[in-house]
Amino acid sequence: MKHPNSIYAYGYISASGKRATQGMAVFKCIQRNKRGVTRQEISAKTGIPINVVCARVGDMIGKSIFESGSRKNQKTGMPNAVLKVVS
Repeated sequence: MKHPNSIYAYGYISASGKRATQGMAVFKCIQRNKRGVTRQEISAKTGIPINVVCARVGDMIGKSIFESGSRKNQKTGMPNAVLKVVS
């Protein structure tokens, strides 16, 4: 069950337009990086927290962006999904 605060916060950011603004910033970052970009790179380039980037990417996966392979994270050594715009 979702916590009432989570439901309230989701409604607030949707109504305030912040969700759309963040989504557009994430999309433009992906669009500008032709070789693809990871969620962590989007966060670093835009200054948007990683949890917000992941949520906005989740909204767009399969619609306007897709995962195209992976790239090794320089800090952790783990693979990170590379995101690209659907052409």
